[in-house]
Amino acid sequence: MDNASSTHTKPEEVYNAVNDFMKTVAVRSSRYSHSLSLKSMEMITQTRNKIAKMFNVKDPSRVIFTNNCTTAINTVLYGVINDDDKVVISSLEHNSIMRPLGRLYIDKNIKIVETEHTNTYTIDLFDLYKKSLGAEMVIVSHGDNITGAVNNITDMVDITHKNGAYILVDASQTAGLINIDVDGSGVDFLVLSGNKNLFAPHGVGILILGKDIQSKDIRTMMQGRTDALAEFEIEPDIIPDKFEIGTLNYLSIAGLQGALKWIETKGIDSIYYRTETIKNKLLEGLKVLNNITFYHTLGDLSTNILSINMKNIAAIDLATLLDKKYGIIVDGTLQSNPRAHKYLNTYPTGVVRFSPNAYTTFNEVDAVIDAMKEISNRVK
Repeated sequence: MDNASSTHTKPEEVYNAVNDFMKTVAVRSSRYSHSLSLKSMEMITQTRNKIAKMFNVKDPSRVIFTNNCTTAINTVLYGVINDDDKVVISSLEHNSIMRPLGRLYIDKNIKIVETEHTNTYTIDLFDLYKKSLGAEMVIVSHGDNITGAVNNITDMVDITHKNGAYILVDASQTAGLINIDVDGSGVDFLVLSGNKNLFAPHGVGILILGKDIQSKDIRTMMQGRTDALAEFEIEPDIIPDKFEIGTLNYLSIAGLQGALKWIETKGIDSIYYRTETIKNKLLEGLKVLNNITFYHTLGDLSTNILSINMKNIAAIDLATLLDKKYGIIVDGTLQSNPRAHKYLNTYPTGVVRFSPNAYTTFNEVDAVIDAMKEISNRVK
C-alpha cells in the first residue's frame, strides 16, 4: 500500500501505451528524419500538450521532460542560484532538495533559512514573508511526503514575489491528485514526478517553467544532443530544447501519456475524492488501536499519505512483518526525509507510511486494518 514513491498498480492504459510505442515506433525523435522518428516526436508533443492542459500552462514548450523529479530540481537550483544567495526552505523538505542545497552551501556559500510551520504542518505564511525578505529563491513542497500536509501555492507565490524572489514548488506528491494551476498561480518553477500520482513508469520527471521565466534565466547543467539546431556546436537557447539534453526516456513518456488519458477520463477531483475516501477508511480503522501514533495533517486538504508508528515495534520491523506475513507493502524508513523526521521527533527510526491510491480497494483496506489489529495485540 505504499505508492507514494513507487506506484505499483497502474491503469491498463499505461501498459498499453508502452507496448504500442515499443511495437510501432521504438526510436528517438527528430524534426528532420524518417517517419518513425516523426511519430516519436508526435508522441512527445502530445504528452507535453496534455501536461500543459492539466496544469494550465498556455505555452506547452514550457513543459520540460527530465529523467526524474530530482533532475528537475537540480536543473533549477544549479541553474539559478549564485554565490552568497539566500534560499528559504521549510522544515519538511526531502533530500532531493536538501542535498543539492548542501552542495551549494559548500560550493557557493549560500545561506539557507528555514520557515516555521503551523499545527497542521503547513508553512506559516507570516513567517514565510519575514524569512523571504532578501531571498533569491523559496523552495517548498506542495504536499509533504510524511504528514500529507498541502500548502497553498497561490499564497506562497504572492508572498514570495512581493519580496522579489523566485519560487520553486515540488509537486511530486500532489500532481495528478490535486488540481494545480501554473499560469493562474504565477509559480516560477513546478517540478513533478511521473511515477507517483501521475501513474507513469519510472524514469520521467517534469519541470514546468512559469510564464515569466525566460530561457536566459537558467543556466544549463549539461550540453549535448538536442532535437533542434543540430548544425550548431553550442546548445540552443530555446525552451524546451535547452534543457532536454540527450535521448529522452520515450517508453516512460509514452506510459505517462497513457496515464494522462486515464486521469482525464476520471477527472482529478474524482480521483482525489476516491483516494480520500479510501485513506479515511484506513484512518478510522486504525484509530481504534490505542498504541498507534499518527503523523498526519489535520488540515482541510491532504495527500494520500498516512504515516504512523506503533508502540513496542520499530517502524522497519512493522513494515517487514506486514510484508512477510501479510503481503502488505509499506515504507518503514526515513522516506529520504531526515529533516522532516527530526522535526517530527521520529528520527532516526522513521515511520510506517501508507499511501493508498485510486486503485486501492476497500477489501485491501480491511485487510490492512485486520493485520494491524493482530499485530497490535501481539506487541502490547
